[in-house]
Amino acid sequence: MKYLQRPFDFDRDFLSVRDFLSASYARYGHSVNWRIERWEYAFYFVTPFLANWRQPNPSRQAADAALAFLTDHLGLWETPEGDLAGLVTIEHADLTHPGYGEFFIQRHPDHLTLLPEMMAYAEQNLRNPATQRLFIHADPKDTDLIPLLE
Repeated sequence: MKYLQRPFDFDRDFLSVRDFLSASYARYGHSVNWRIERWEYAFYFVTPFLANWRQPNPSRQAADAALAFLTDHLGLWETPEGDLAGLVTIEHADLTHPGYGEFFIQRHPDHLTLLPEMMAYAEQNLRNPATQRLFIHADPKDTDLIPLLE
C-alpha cells in the first residue's frame, strides 16, 4: 500500500488523531500509543506551559510559537483513502530543551509496514542538533518496534 506523508494541520487533524488513538487502543487492548489524555495534554498544557517556563512575563506569543513548533514537527501518514495510518510525535517542542530528540511512534496494527519510514522521518527531522541525540520510548515487550530498533 502506498501511504501519503503530509504535514499535520491542527484544525483538520487534531480530532482525527484522537479518534485514531482511541481506535488503536481498542485494537491493541493496551497502551501502545499515547492515550487521548496524553495527546490533549501535549497541546493544551505542557507545550504552552513550557514555552513560558521561568519567563518573568509569560506570553501568548511564546505559547503560540511552541505550539507551531510542535505541529510543524509531527509526521503524519494517511492511507490512499485518507484514513490516518500513523504519526510521529515529539516530546519537547523546544530545540533548546535538553530532552529534545525524544519521540514516539503512534501506529495502527494494520499499518506496521510504515514503522521503518516513521523511524526514518524521526532520524531525519527530530534529532537534537546540538547532541545528535535521538531517543524513542519503547516497551521492551513491543515485538513490532524492538526488532526495528535493534
